[in-house]
Amino acid sequence: MGHFLTASTIGLLAGSLLALFFFTVDLTPLGASWEAEELDLLLRTYLAIAGLIFGLVSVFVVYAAVAFRRRQPGEHGAAFQRHPLFVRGWI
Repeated sequence: MGHFLTASTIGLLAGSLLALFFFTVDLTPLGASWEAEELDLLLRTYLAIAGLIFGLVSVFVVYAAVAFRRRQPGEHGAAFQRHPLFVRGWI
């Protein structure tokens, strides 16, 4: 459970930074209609949600690759102990 909490914490931090970036940086051109502000807010919201998800997934992938790698050429990577809650959740 320690690996999951560590990766979750780092992933939430990275995703939150991406979401904050997408909300604060103006990525769209100057609005030419009265609908532009609403569409810009919608785009920023979608990008912030996507940034949060991207941050979580990418950190989990990198963390798993580093934490469970093989240390020596002939040995196996660290074993993942099955947890009944995880198994039920995946099923």
